[in-house]
Amino acid sequence: MKGADNIELLQIQQYSYWRAIKLFKDSSNNKHKPDGYPIERGTIIQLDDYTFLLWTHGLVENPELDRKYYQGKRGIPTPLMIKRFRGTDPIETVAKDIMKLTKMNWNGAELYKTLPVTIYFSKRLSIMGKQTEELSNKAYDFRYFI
Repeated sequence: MKGADNIELLQIQQYSYWRAIKLFKDSSNNKHKPDGYPIERGTIIQLDDYTFLLWTHGLVENPELDRKYYQGKRGIPTPLMIKRFRGTDPIETVAKDIMKLTKMNWNGAELYKTLPVTIYFSKRLSIMGKQTEELSNKAYDFRYFI
């Protein structure tokens, strides 16, 4: 394809049965115990050559926050299941790009969304478009909705 060196074709599945909790090693008896916090946001688990799990929702630890932060405060976060159909980038690069897209919603006071902005807003725009026929007849720049 002219003008594009590499194209990633991905399927992003929002709902999965996978769950994970954070463990810590107890120094007194050398066993692992639940930490009381969910798994870290950005955790990747590769399932096979083409599929991996990515936690876009989870624990955020940052020196700027001065404490552990978990958006939503309760529950065990579910990962996105990412399946690659085309592309050659390492899964870490793909995951970083998806994580960047979850932080692009400037309309809310949340630190992040669980879905990339491209998927989240396309769902919202389709709902708005169904409700308002006048909206579907005009072309709008996507940036106005972010």
